[in-house]
Amino acid sequence: MADVLIAEDIGMQATLIERYLRGVHDVVDIVTTADGAVEAVRENGADVVVMDLNLHEGTGIEATEAIKEIDRGVGVVVSTVAAGADVRERALEAGADVYLVKPYDQEELLEAVESAAP
Repeated sequence: MADVLIAEDIGMQATLIERYLRGVHDVVDIVTTADGAVEAVRENGADVVVMDLNLHEGTGIEATEAIKEIDRGVGVVVSTVAAGADVRERALEAGADVYLVKPYDQEELLEAVESAAP
């Protein structure tokens, strides 16, 4: 069971991700900003971050880079509607462990989290 931080600026999407994880992993926090994701990892830690790329106050790519500077062991699952190869490449270069394109189902998310978990 991993401690998972959800970084998602759309409330309904964050709720869906939390529902998918419930009972399998512990959701330690939900944040809506890139800065909030970085601070949550710095202050509370997490095994895995489910990271949207389009966040308030910064991007998921910027947040991923900052989180990996804090702790390279934190897994990052990028969760985005952007299916382009260039965006995928930038996310992976920033340190994302898994690139997951929305919409996805519960099984896909669980597999991604388990793959990214330390």
